[in-house]
Amino acid sequence: MTQCPVCESEKDYQRIGQHWSNSKSCDFPYPSESERAVFTGIWLAGGTIAETGNNPLLVKTTKYKQALEWIAEEIGVWHSTIKQGSNSGTLAEFTGKQTVHKNKKWRWTSVSCPWLQHLVDASLTDDFVDFSPRAARIFTSFRGTVNNSGSLTVWCPDASTFADLLADHGFEVTTHTYEDRSDLLWFDRQTTVEYLDWIGGPIPPLEMKFKED
Repeated sequence: MTQCPVCESEKDYQRIGQHWSNSKSCDFPYPSESERAVFTGIWLAGGTIAETGNNPLLVKTTKYKQALEWIAEEIGVWHSTIKQGSNSGTLAEFTGKQTVHKNKKWRWTSVSCPWLQHLVDASLTDDFVDFSPRAARIFTSFRGTVNNSGSLTVWCPDASTFADLLADHGFEVTTHTYEDRSDLLWFDRQTTVEYLDWIGGPIPPLEMKFKED
């Protein structure tokens, strides 16, 4: 059973977004600060905004099913489904390279949410994109890894903008750009320790990517 946080009705909602959309007395709630941080972190980590129907929803595809299950718990009422996707497709989370992988892929979808409209045409320089520790934790967990020397590397689409954003929070990083893959952010060992402490470490299902061999 799912309880609507607005009208407090408790039903077996198949799509609670439709309840909010169709109800005359119950409107879409505004996501909490914690929920907005999860949305933002997923978006930064390569999630896509799907503009279907009256309100957009957020989609994240990955091979890490347990990470999506963690997201589902954290996002609460805004979680819709986790479904198995195609057995092959592009994946840039681990190496930054848009190559075809045969790994089983999973697709997480949120409930439609009017607040997500802010992210449709957003950039990292927009004031409403809050790079909070919680959002940074999710972004880094999906896009980053710690190498054998104990340095954090993070693949992202625009390293220079992310570097400026990190500098605003006191973290100086080195950037590398490539023609055939995403950009790379590189943290030295000391900055790695300080940054991972600031975000609270990676999310539990992806901790294995942050352990030195």
